[in-house]
Amino acid sequence: YLYFGIYDGDRAYYQYDYTTAAQSSLKSFYYFRNGEGFYWTGAAVVGDSVYFGGEGGYVFKRPIGDTFGSATNVYTYLSPDEGGAADAVRSSICYDGSNLYLTTKDAHLWKLSTDLQTKSSVLLKEGTNDPYVQNVSSTPVVSPSGYIYVGGYNITWNNNGTSAYKGALKAVDWSGSAATVTTLWSAASNGAIQSSPVVYSDDGIDYIYFTTNGENGKAVCVSYDTDLGDIATEWSVNSGTYTLQGLAVSDNGYMTFGNDNNQVFVLK
Repeated sequence: YLYFGIYDGDRAYYQYDYTTAAQSSLKSFYYFRNGEGFYWTGAAVVGDSVYFGGEGGYVFKRPIGDTFGSATNVYTYLSPDEGGAADAVRSSICYDGSNLYLTTKDAHLWKLSTDLQTKSSVLLKEGTNDPYVQNVSSTPVVSPSGYIYVGGYNITWNNNGTSAYKGALKAVDWSGSAATVTTLWSAASNGAIQSSPVVYSDDGIDYIYFTTNGENGKAVCVSYDTDLGDIATEWSVNSGTYTLQGLAVSDNGYMTFGNDNNQVFVLK
């Protein structure tokens, strides 16, 4: 089964069942018919259910298989203030074996139970005037250390009409009842982190790999000693242009990513 949504047009989420070209089917799910679509929202499969978010601030749980489009609607509404407004889900969902993690555009990181009955959130931006993070579309990643890593961005306009792509990488410790957020890296230009990071943990140190968006975007590696709190930028590689795509990592240590100039980079 393949799962994907569309932002305009039919504004549906789809389950594509492919066996052969002659044996395939497409099932559609529409939520509330309110005209809100799905933008950058990849799905996560847990057991016999699939989870995904939408522009209206909802997260849905749908059965895999024949009743994907017709089963009773199971969902939760991601409002930081109970009964208040929710913002768009523009991330995919990360499942760590116990909880679901995702972000909303208003810079909240969410933790949900798989039955969607328990939910909590933490704000990733530092106050209302955080220069680096005002929005988040990055998909969280959970390290073996238990830390959650996620990026954010704040795109502003300069007086001369040019834009500044600001952003920051956040580390979240949610081991207790309340989450603590630490900024590991930030940049006032070419720093918008809009993709999902990748994390590798070795001997108590997490290495977080991510790309940044902006006129001269880059790939960056930041190390974080989760015991001592030491933070270091290990390296960065310029991509030469806007870079929304995250890094993919192979088993033998190669990393790849692409940019808006139709170029693919391979790092060792």
